[in-house]
Amino acid sequence: NEKVERGEVRLRALVEALVSDLSPLAAASNLHLINNVPEELTVFADASMLTLIFQNLISNAIDYTPNGEVIIEAQKIKESAAIECWVSDTGAGIPADRLEKVFDKLESDPDKKSGMGLGLAIVKQFVEAHDGQVAVKSEPGQGATFRFTIPDKAKVGQEHDS
Repeated sequence: NEKVERGEVRLRALVEALVSDLSPLAAASNLHLINNVPEELTVFADASMLTLIFQNLISNAIDYTPNGEVIIEAQKIKESAAIECWVSDTGAGIPADRLEKVFDKLESDPDKKSGMGLGLAIVKQFVEAHDGQVAVKSEPGQGATFRFTIPDKAKVGQEHDS
């Protein structure tokens, strides 16, 4: 089981670094990566896990969006101590029969050689390691939106002594 090393993470800066790393890949597919994460948002999370979550979701969106946009957004959920993040694309979307299986380890798209199976299984595992939830919404022809929640504060007993 993964050990979660939590700390305060500035979300926009983390996403910005990934957008800059992945931009050449996106540009090759005639794709724009748009970081709409508000400047002030911080989460209480494992930065390396969070980086992998976003990296997998953004890379996946790039793979499935031949041209258009991938938009990364986040907001604080007022009712709970959580931040909701989402990655939306303008790609072909995911057929309904595959939707509930996209986070399974062995599920991969027959149209793609790389297979998205493992990447999304890791996303689910890492989000759940943070006591968060992950979901996907998609209509064929309308793109896909992957959402996840992550705590924005330490639970009692999780704070590090500084």
